[in-house]
Amino acid sequence: MTLLIRNVKVLGGLREYPDFSDIFIVGDKISAIGSFPQKKADVVFDGQGAYLTPGFIDLGTTSDHYLDILEDPAQSHYLKQGVTTAIGGNCGFSMAPLLYGRLDSLRKWGDVGRINSNWRTTKEFLNGFNKFKLGVNFGTLTGHITVREDLIGATPRELSVNELNVFKKILRDAMHDGSFGVSFGLEYSHGKVASYREIKNLATVASEEKALVGVHLRSHLSEEVEQALEEALGLQSELKSDPNFLIYHLAPSKQLSRRYGKILELLEEAGKTRNVYASVRPYSENVMPIYFLLPEWAQSGSVEEMYGRMQDEWFAERVKKGIREVVPEKIKILKAIGDNLVEGKTLKEFMVAREIADPSEAIFKLMMMTRLRVSIADNEISEELLTKVMDNPRFLISTHAPQNSESYSSAFTKYLSRAENLGLTELSEAVSKITSLPAKLLNLSGRGVVAEGNYADLTIYRNGRVKGVILNGNIAFNDGEIGENFGRPLFRSFHGRN
Repeated sequence: MTLLIRNVKVLGGLREYPDFSDIFIVGDKISAIGSFPQKKADVVFDGQGAYLTPGFIDLGTTSDHYLDILEDPAQSHYLKQGVTTAIGGNCGFSMAPLLYGRLDSLRKWGDVGRINSNWRTTKEFLNGFNKFKLGVNFGTLTGHITVREDLIGATPRELSVNELNVFKKILRDAMHDGSFGVSFGLEYSHGKVASYREIKNLATVASEEKALVGVHLRSHLSEEVEQALEEALGLQSELKSDPNFLIYHLAPSKQLSRRYGKILELLEEAGKTRNVYASVRPYSENVMPIYFLLPEWAQSGSVEEMYGRMQDEWFAERVKKGIREVVPEKIKILKAIGDNLVEGKTLKEFMVAREIADPSEAIFKLMMMTRLRVSIADNEISEELLTKVMDNPRFLISTHAPQNSESYSSAFTKYLSRAENLGLTELSEAVSKITSLPAKLLNLSGRGVVAEGNYADLTIYRNGRVKGVILNGNIAFNDGEIGENFGRPLFRSFHGRN
């Protein structure tokens, strides 16, 4: 099939193009860029002077964590905001590899019992998307916690030397199967007990494979975050090949306001000589599992172990006294496994419906109702600092949130709208941070740049809204109308299958 896109202003190309350029697409590739008034094609799309950019890349999706990628393969929320590629397996959790064919590590986010996980390897998982098409392209990192929990079980402990060697082989095999790298979730129970030696050994495997290393810090608490960031940056500096390194959602929470300048200094100093970046959502919401509200001493062990201890009356009373203070109106319930009727409600609405006066009592009740399997959002991000961060060249934009969150359906359009209002230079820089930069970090060939010979993953955008999305040479979204599912599984570039 041939597709001709007329009258667009190209941003994110290998060079500057004149206004009102045309893009000629043959099959799934861009064939020519220029002015083709006499050219004919099977399909003609009139861009009407809008901007044409590479398709946006979300390097921080959680559509796999919440099982959306399987339960809602159309992924229309992504197409509506111009995203053509989503990369899962972030923050230590992935859907592959699975040593025993179970998605147990994702049980805190989704009802894994509903999923027939008939794959083991990363290759088998990704190839499964050839059988039922996705609405966007999808690739994955390998989650440290997913593999770790499969290796030793749900109860966290240190790995033996033999277990670590087995882990290293599993990780290398996963990357040879198409994984884009490894991600660590050091704030979660299995991540907390992982030694620096373990993390470095596994990150070294990714570094040797020239793959991405992603790190969710050990803590985002104000008194500990600098130390956690220094650990991550120190790790990257010790990896000989200077791998692409991403720190997840390094958001400027209000409790970090006084320290955030120092955090930015650490990141920027590291970035002067090394490939270090961070991601952030362009919203004031802070998304987290509900058990992060528990006192630190109550967060040890697996989710099941935490829930088991909380059934003890004496322990429960201690927990309630230590639950973090919150403003009930500012806490939103995003995802609740086993009780979806509370999803989308604020904690205040939950309290009123159940006639609970004390916020700590309400949080405890919600935890017990769902066995701690709840994701929440609070409004604890500093808007002033967030604006500064979004302009920082070391930060990428990601959704990293479930349904019912603001970020889920409009992170990229909100980010671009702000840049568009500031002018063409700012818009061009913003486009590169959600296209060519993530493609570079992933070593994702043929995408992220508008160029002849590249894949025709393109977004047509103007005045704060996405007008059209071209995915692998097909019109996937056109003025509010969703087309067929044209997405593909993505493998690491050296496989030559992207």
